[in-house]
Amino acid sequence: SMLVIADAKRAVAVAGVMGGAETEISSATKNVLLESANFDPLSIRKTSRALGLTTEASYRFERGADVEMARFACDRAAVLIEEVAGGTIFRDVIDVYPRRRTPVTATLRRQKIQGFLGV
Repeated sequence: SMLVIADAKRAVAVAGVMGGAETEISSATKNVLLESANFDPLSIRKTSRALGLTTEASYRFERGADVEMARFACDRAAVLIEEVAGGTIFRDVIDVYPRRRTPVTATLRRQKIQGFLGV
């Protein structure tokens, strides 16, 4: 089985592998919807191999991406697009990430780090 990204009418991308031609940005594009997602590396690898498609996206997702960075990456991309192309960022977000991780805090001592690094 292969995961696809779809709108109400049809599949628009092979998830984690390749977007569809109909959703590409062109000089006529006025509105952009950003999707920031994370996919199971094994599933992406199987899909990529089955389709004979190795892409930048599949390369990244096959190696595992930090799921906690998806929202940050989307927000950063929106800001960069705004700076380069102009426009307005619509800040409403749909987030369906079901299991957020609890951040881990580590206490580090400068002397211990320097000793470890040999400084």
